Amino acid sequence: MNSGSPQRVRGVLALLLMLMVTTCSATTAWSYIGIGWIRNQVDGDFDDDTVLIGADAIYDVPTIDPGDGLRFVLGGGSDKVSGELSYALTHHRAPGALRPDGYPTKLHYASIDLLIGTGLGKSLTSGRGQFYVRVGITAARLRLDGGAYDLSATPFDVEYQGGGFTFGSGFELRFPAGVRPYVEYDYRLVSYGSVLAPRDNIEIEDSVSGRGPSICAGINFALPRRNR
Repeated sequence: MNSGSPQRVRGVLALLLMLMVTTCSATTAWSYIGIGWIRNQVDGDFDDDTVLIGADAIYDVPTIDPGDGLRFVLGGGSDKVSGELSYALTHHRAPGALRPDGYPTKLHYASIDLLIGTGLGKSLTSGRGQFYVRVGITAARLRLDGGAYDLSATPFDVEYQGGGFTFGSGFELRFPAGVRPYVEYDYRLVSYGSVLAPRDNIEIEDSVSGRGPSICAGINFALPRRNR
């Protein structure tokens, strides 16, 4: 990964954070926390046709089966626009060239996003629901247990680190008492530029693509408003 990519990602992150803070402070009608189920899929270069060669080890880039997990959110805003922080952890199996039975795999995502309400769907739900679009930036960690081998064929754990962008769309309903169920489809354009392992930490010259879709369903809960 070239040195300009992390700088661009940090720049976009700073811009999104500023927009989120400005939006929430200027137009906040409510804030919320939430929890949901999420199913992630990792595509891109994780196709079982790629391995990375380190100084004294081989790192597998295996096919990763879709995995399920939990997603937690914290956000605030209005019907038209809101800002959201989220964290998701999903568990996968990764049958690879070096281990056909599969590596136990964990995928971590932390995101900061803007959600923009479209107004579509309000007329069909008496104003209680609408479609929205999501755009944001994501930090990702992908851990493969036993996903690398040293020169003596001894396996050890490996972690890919990177980041990218999130684009998505969803539908949310708003009921009394601040209960807001939602369903959503996202697509993440993620590149992994670093490999961390006990024996060998390397920067990947040509970053490894880990793009892929996710679907999630959950419930957000509005927090009590403060009286000013």
